[in-house]
Amino acid sequence: MIEAKCQQYFSKYVVVFITKVSIIVTILNSEEFIKDSIDFIKSQKYLDYEVIFITSAKCNDNSLEVLESEMKKIPLALNIMQYDDSGLGGARNLGLEHANGEYIWFLDVDDCPFPEFLAELIRLAELTDADLISSNFVYSYSRNITPYDKKDVSYRYKTMSSFEALHERLHERFPVTVWCKLFRRSLINENEIRFTRRYCEDVEFTTIAICCANKICYYDRPLYLYFQNPNGICKNALYSDVRGKSEIEAYDCLDALFLKRGFSKELRKLCAILRLRSSGHLSYTGYCKYAKSNRCRVMIKEYLLDPISLEGMWYRCFPLTYYFAIRVFFRLIYYREGRHYTNISKINLKNRYPNLNKFCSWRIYKMP
Repeated sequence: MIEAKCQQYFSKYVVVFITKVSIIVTILNSEEFIKDSIDFIKSQKYLDYEVIFITSAKCNDNSLEVLESEMKKIPLALNIMQYDDSGLGGARNLGLEHANGEYIWFLDVDDCPFPEFLAELIRLAELTDADLISSNFVYSYSRNITPYDKKDVSYRYKTMSSFEALHERLHERFPVTVWCKLFRRSLINENEIRFTRRYCEDVEFTTIAICCANKICYYDRPLYLYFQNPNGICKNALYSDVRGKSEIEAYDCLDALFLKRGFSKELRKLCAILRLRSSGHLSYTGYCKYAKSNRCRVMIKEYLLDPISLEGMWYRCFPLTYYFAIRVFFRLIYYREGRHYTNISKINLKNRYPNLNKFCSWRIYKMP
């Protein structure tokens, strides 16, 4: 009798474990990466986290079986099945509904975070009180972080206002990808920020988060290895038109948002240039169709001719040379093996510039 009453009493309450970080990992035909991904999570030097796996019901490999076996290694882990067709964005949104952490980390299952990723970003979050914290990262065609984990370099961080960070983002000096960032959960929920269902969902999510944040922090130490998966949408030629069109549409939506919020024409001009560059991801046929479209010509006329943008004029007058040039740039420079998103200092700034903090927005970060 007493046991029944106790059970009835406690059934009214749900036990919620409050953690510092909620790690959201989406799974779709990822059996070959799950074990390594969990090992990377387990190797984190910061331990106050929960892991929320979102597994697509469309998996046609052994992802679910492998996950159920491997996730036992993590003390606080949850697997949620995704049954709808909302894609990667919908999976991440589903994870957000179940997250309890103060900060959110969207980890891609095939990537490789460094062991210090959480520890250093959490430390910087507490130091700067930033709503959004991002690290530098490395492009790689392998999944070995050892060659890029350098200890003999002075790393720096800087804090920015929303307006400053938006400029950095549109100048491509601040990453658009969500997986190298920590987001304060209250920033996401209070502003009702969610992922779209199209591909390239990071573009809108990150940019809107920047617009809503009070303070943003960027740390130039590469703490994340982005694996350029040959079968992923970003590298597989079969998906080039899907990826290119989705990226252009994302910047179309941001342009509409900037117009609605009364942002300057300068920001909208930068957004237009990013659309031109995004069209470089299209196939040759898709690119020619977009470059000749009235939609593209109107955009160039509205934003890139007054004042004249050299890149816009090049695109308008010599579209084919622009296409081949940017394809070569992507292949040989932008996505090259071992490239850091932003260059890091290879000198000891503190010794060379002892008064750095007095005249530069960058600050030297002393690793404990």
